Amino acid sequence: MHKPEYRIYFENGDRAVTTDWPARAQAAWFRITHDWRGAVDGGDAVVEKDGLTIARENVKTGEAKPWPDKHDREIDINDVAASITLLCKYAGIKPADLAQEMTNAGLPTSRSRIETIKATGTRKAGTCPAELVTLIDAAVAILRRQG
Repeated sequence: MHKPEYRIYFENGDRAVTTDWPARAQAAWFRITHDWRGAVDGGDAVVEKDGLTIARENVKTGEAKPWPDKHDREIDINDVAASITLLCKYAGIKPADLAQEMTNAGLPTSRSRIETIKATGTRKAGTCPAELVTLIDAAVAILRRQG
């Protein structure tokens, strides 16, 4: 399967990012279209996909532009939830331990709730940013205790 290559940069060549990962490309586009230096210099931000320009935007401070490629699914909270739970898995933190830590910290949580958060990548968001922050907080508390 072909993985497209993205290149995101200012018109003058500054701050170029080249990647085949949509998440990194979207993060770079957000940063570059939000960059105050680009707004001051009056340069355009450009995104290319497989060598073809798909967007060119005038940069204004504080006005990040949405991801321009409508053929790509935009990274969302489901992807964030999946990444956090994957990180916990690789750190050896079990869903039951996360649930217990979140409960101990004042947010009653079951292991099945953690499993629901893990599964959000395949359907509508089953969580919210605040819940993900508390999940991260629980993971950090567990890792601190592990030393």
